[in-house]
Amino acid sequence: KMIFGRKTMAEIFFCPNCMANTGYAYDVCPVCGGSMNVVNEPHQLPVNSILNGRYIIGRTLGAGGFGITYVGYDLKLNSKVAIKEYYMSGGVSRTRSLTVIPTDKANEAPFNKGKERFLDEAKVLAQFIDEPNIVNVRDYFEENGTAYIVMEFLDGEDLTHYAKKHGRLSFDEVLALLEPAMMALDKVHKKGLIHRDIS
Repeated sequence: KMIFGRKTMAEIFFCPNCMANTGYAYDVCPVCGGSMNVVNEPHQLPVNSILNGRYIIGRTLGAGGFGITYVGYDLKLNSKVAIKEYYMSGGVSRTRSLTVIPTDKANEAPFNKGKERFLDEAKVLAQFIDEPNIVNVRDYFEENGTAYIVMEFLDGEDLTHYAKKHGRLSFDEVLALLEPAMMALDKVHKKGLIHRDIS
C-alpha cells in the first residue's frame, strides 16, 4: 500500500469537486457542499485514479476534441491542480487498465503525432513561469499510453457564464477582458506554439 503521512490511500478521502481531504467518505463534501459520489464518463479517468504516483484525479472540468481536463490533487505539494490528458476524441478508446489506444491502425500516426505536439506544448508553456496571463505548468509526463500536463488550478468562470451574469458587455469591457489574453497569446505564438482551440 502507498502510505502518505500516517494514512494509507484507503483512508484518504478527497472531494472530487474541491479536492479537499475530508478524512471520511461523506456523501456530501463538508467543505464545498458538492456530491462526493461523482462519476466521470466511461471514456474518462475514474475519480480517485492516481497518476505518476502523486496526482489524484477528481471530476472532469471539460473535454474537447484533443483533451480532457480534470481537477486533481498533488500529494507531494499538497495542492489542488488541473490535469490535462491528451485524448483524441473519436480516434482512441480507453481499456479497463486505463490505457489509451488508437481505435484502429489509421489513427496510430495522428495520435502519436498529436501526443508529441501535446508534450511540446507543455515544454513551451513551462517557460512562462512569470507570465501572469498564462497558467503555470508544474509537470508533464507520459502514462497510460498517453500524455498529461499538470497545471496550477485557477478558479474562475468562462466568458459565457460571465456574460450571462453581467448582461450585454460594452466594447471597452470586452477589450479589458480579452486584451490580456491576446497579449499572452502573442507571447506564446512568438515561441512557436499556435493555440488552435480558442473559444
